[in-house]
Amino acid sequence: MSIVYRSIFNDPRPGLVEDGRIYFAAWLESKSVEIDLPSGTGSVADLNHQCTVSVADANDGDLQATRLRLDEERPNERWSTTLTLIVSPDQQWVWIDVEHVSDNAFGTSPLVAPPRIVRDFLSTSEACVGSTPLRAEYRAIDESGVGELMNELLDPSRSIPILVVSKDPFVADAAKVRGRALI
Repeated sequence: MSIVYRSIFNDPRPGLVEDGRIYFAAWLESKSVEIDLPSGTGSVADLNHQCTVSVADANDGDLQATRLRLDEERPNERWSTTLTLIVSPDQQWVWIDVEHVSDNAFGTSPLVAPPRIVRDFLSTSEACVGSTPLRAEYRAIDESGVGELMNELLDPSRSIPILVVSKDPFVADAAKVRGRALI
């Protein structure tokens, strides 16, 4: 199985695991998967949609982890999306992987985009990687925001890229269109 998408970020919200379970259930519903999440460790199949949902919980004192996984069987391929939530006294992490395997080793690569559940996390929290904030939407910056942007770009502790789209003097709103396309 090949990982085709991965996102790992810090999410400091209280109730991260509970919110993660709610987002995962809503994401399943948006995909028309008719499964109720197990309340603890377990798995459930939706035979109509040829998929299985698995949940694993672990708790070791101050450390809690929950893994929610959707495995989807399609003709000649399988998709697996895994949401892992880790809560410790110091930090809270969200880890989302999308994996794909195909029976056709020489077929074209699938078109991959972040799962919609990523937007649910980013739009409802102060998610970040290190000191770099993550956003669910593009951020338009005028002259007054250049200093803040420069500080983010030049931050020596930054470990992820920041995408910057410049204004097109000949096409109104072209930067907004490109910004939306990147998220």
